[in-house]
Amino acid sequence: MKNRLTLYIAFLLVATYVINSCTSKTEKKVPLEVKKEVSYPREIKKRLKNFVLLEQDFVLDTLFMQDSIKNHLKYKLSINEVKFLSSKLKDDDVTEPNSYYLNDYIKIERAKKTGKYAAFVERLDIGMMKDASCYALGRVEFGDSLAVLIWKIDFSSYEACPFYSGTHFLATLISNGELIECMQIACSESAGDAPMSSETVQEAKFSKKGRLNYRYESSVYEDENQIEHAEDKFVFDLKSKGFIKR
Repeated sequence: MKNRLTLYIAFLLVATYVINSCTSKTEKKVPLEVKKEVSYPREIKKRLKNFVLLEQDFVLDTLFMQDSIKNHLKYKLSINEVKFLSSKLKDDDVTEPNSYYLNDYIKIERAKKTGKYAAFVERLDIGMMKDASCYALGRVEFGDSLAVLIWKIDFSSYEACPFYSGTHFLATLISNGELIECMQIACSESAGDAPMSSETVQEAKFSKKGRLNYRYESSVYEDENQIEHAEDKFVFDLKSKGFIKR
């Protein structure tokens, strides 16, 4: 009886070993899922950390513009970075004028770097830009292929009529590692030539669905009386081909 019991236990052990061996051979290894990430152009990868990752429902309104913590001036962009980010400006009435602001910015920045800024200012005349700087603000990512890099240009003119100053916020659209388009999405600016003056405000909001809504409003005053006012709203879808107006 003891011999039979010993043989039975031995049989069970052998059977268990054979079953486990067969099971281990037939099991397939399931590869770990690798999380896909948005790829960026090599021209901006080194400075990507300076474009803080923002929430997808990002709102760029007047409160944000006035917030000295959020709307910081810490990450200054170089001339080459600005040239790259603005290389494909959208051809519309709101965005296109930035080509002139950015050209003046490059002249000013080069004068500062070469120690010729004082001489540059001495040659300025009324209506000419006196100072300008560009800064990285943040980035918003949509899925694993689309993102916008948000940056801004601060500018001001010579201190005489006509004068102007303000901030333009631009978004550079990235799709699968390629720069697709750059568009102005927000602004706060003022100008004047006594007794006339003007104010312009543009606010923007990105949604999780990859959609941009912005509101544009401008007013013209004579002394303190408003004589003109205009406003409009636009909606754009972020696509691999650019900012597509709905």
